[in-house]
Amino acid sequence: MRGILLFLLISLAILPAAKGQDTQSCVDICFRVQVAASTKPLMANDQQFKDFADLEAIRFPDGYYRYFTGKFETYFAAQEHLETVKAKGYAKAFVLALQGLKRMTPDEAIELIYAN
Repeated sequence: MRGILLFLLISLAILPAAKGQDTQSCVDICFRVQVAASTKPLMANDQQFKDFADLEAIRFPDGYYRYFTGKFETYFAAQEHLETVKAKGYAKAFVLALQGLKRMTPDEAIELIYAN
């Protein structure tokens, strides 16, 4: 299992986050607020991201770069952060659940959490 995880981390391009943030994907299920997605990498100092000191960009296997702020163990904490993000003018932001680089809806994640 460790070998597979190491292979995934080496073979998938995980972009550095704005302002030198650590780029650890969620090994266990976590909830994040997605603020943007693009097929091409955006500059970390892009004006549209000026409100996020913890911005993290991750390239997913589908070729999209997704931009996240916050990393939460509970949906409710992510939802509170989402309200703050939307208040800053990011109306299209939403909560997404991740397990590694697997994306899922919050409902799917909660179901998995309670199944274990």
